[in-house]
Amino acid sequence: MKSAYINKNTSELRNWLRSLWLFPIDYPECDRYNGLVAPYHIRKGMPNEDEDWVIFYKDGVVYDTDDDASDYYFCDTEEEFKKKVLELISNYQL
Repeated sequence: MKSAYINKNTSELRNWLRSLWLFPIDYPECDRYNGLVAPYHIRKGMPNEDEDWVIFYKDGVVYDTDDDASDYYFCDTEEEFKKKVLELISNYQL
């Protein structure tokens, strides 16, 4: 599965991800590194979670020269990042 990446990590973007029921992979917040990756990990929901799927995001930097760069959609703007995240998670929860 591919992920969207943006080289920006603001509280507004993290709040937007959480508003879509994406959870930070690191507790309590993924705010230590520049850059956001979403969706980072998707798993089936547990019986007590009231969700069919649980989707996570993470912080970190990804370079287009990384060996796994083909696993990411590199987004230049917040609007592009949001559109791609919505597209990627639509099969799971929308």
